[in-house]
This record gives sequence, C-alpha cells and structure tokens, in this order.
Amino acid sequence: MNFSERTEQMPQLLDLSKLSGGGDTRVLSGKQRGIQARSDFSLEKFDKEQDYVTVKFAPEVQAVTPSFVLGMFGVSVKAYGSVDAFFEKYRFDVRPNLLAQIRRGAEYSLLKGDPLPF
Repeated sequence: MNFSERTEQMPQLLDLSKLSGGGDTRVLSGKQRGIQARSDFSLEKFDKEQDYVTVKFAPEVQAVTPSFVLGMFGVSVKAYGSVDAFFEKYRFDVRPNLLAQIRRGAEYSLLKGDPLPF
C-alpha cells in the first residue's frame, strides 16, 4: 500500500491551552484577539489538511465569546460553507456550555456582511 494514499483520517490536535495564560484568563474574548490567535496557531494550515482537527482549551476557560470565535474561526466557517461542515472538520473537546458558545459564534460567521466590522 502506498502511504500517500490514506484511507482513514488521522486527527490533528489544536491545543489552545496557552491562550489562558497559565490560568490567568478564563474568558476568551474579542475579535482582534481571535484574529491574532488564528495567526499564532496557523489555522490556514489546518483548514487545508484533509484530516479533522480536535480542538482543546485549558480547563480554566469558562467562556468563549462569539467575537473571539468570529476572529479565530470565522474564515474557516465561511470556507466550509455551513456550521455543521465546520464542526465536522473542527471537533471541540470542551464542556457543553463552551460548545454552545462556540456554535453561536460560528453561526454569526455566516451572517451577511461582517457582524463585527472592527
């Protein structure tokens, strides 16, 4: 078998723990901070991979605002065309309350125009 012809997906890990600043930050917020995180973690690279991505946050994170999600993942959500397709690619290993917050931000990403144009 040719190893370049994979028949199953191999998950990638996107560990966002460092965003919590060693536990100092419990809320990930702000579109600009999300944009910076997208750049710092090279999300374009993950978007282009065929494999799905498991995303983890530090256990101290209590909230992820829609604005942060827009900044970090908005381009990815738009590229996949739907929230469900985005969640097929990016699989969040987080508590249910955080998953609901991330979903809300992903949904905002698909609104016409830019919901947060700054």
